[in-house]
Amino acid sequence: MTQEEALNRLNIIVDLVPPGSSNRPGTRIQPTHITIHNTSNVSRGADALLHARYIKGPDARRRKVSWHFTVDDLRCVKHLPTTEKAWHAGRGNGKSIGIEVCEHQGINKKAAIERAELLTATLMLALNIPRNRIVTHQFWTGKDCPRVILREAGGFEKFRERVSVILAELQEATPAAPPGVVEGSDVAPEMKSVELNRAGGFAEVIDQLIPPPAIGLVAESVAEMAPFAAPEEDRIAGLERLVGRLTYENEALRRAVRELQDNSLEVD
Repeated sequence: MTQEEALNRLNIIVDLVPPGSSNRPGTRIQPTHITIHNTSNVSRGADALLHARYIKGPDARRRKVSWHFTVDDLRCVKHLPTTEKAWHAGRGNGKSIGIEVCEHQGINKKAAIERAELLTATLMLALNIPRNRIVTHQFWTGKDCPRVILREAGGFEKFRERVSVILAELQEATPAAPPGVVEGSDVAPEMKSVELNRAGGFAEVIDQLIPPPAIGLVAESVAEMAPFAAPEEDRIAGLERLVGRLTYENEALRRAVRELQDNSLEVD
């Protein structure tokens, strides 16, 4: 499965909790874990879109609850940048991305869980998070969550197994880098970029926002700097696309260097 295919299947809608909301503290994190939840909302119609409205509403703000993604059988909705803290898992809040999986009446639960698995694998690939750090809400607080997944045959370990299979497919379909030759410390020009469809799209999933001056150093055209002149929401979206591309260019180069080093060892 290619990254483009994964993004198409995820069907991500970005609908962020407004900055300054009481349930969006704005605290920066570097996520090391992914925490899986079920919504515990079986009401008919309680899909990802309904939860997107809820998380921006007065009850969620009063209770100060938040998470990063809600997944149903049709789509993923992203509520917070993955670089920001959410309140969803007790002591796991400061280090994990929270994914809520819907369980409402009429949902295709199998399809919803499969979409959650794909989102998890995508985040693992993007952020280099290992399998043993894909955890349940129960892991952090003891709560019976994600209750639907925990009661599946094989429980949560089966979920992690399927995620690992998807991750392997994504890795296999992701070339290390365009063909090129490395001489000394110089990287061949062909290896300095990755196709936009492999890199830019994942900015919808991950966020690695850095200050504008740092981005300015690596911007390749006036068009890439356009987000800074745009309204704030457009500027943030542009930054996400740009930094997502740069993140994947960097990862591709790192893989290429590792492969070249491995090949060199084999030759010696």
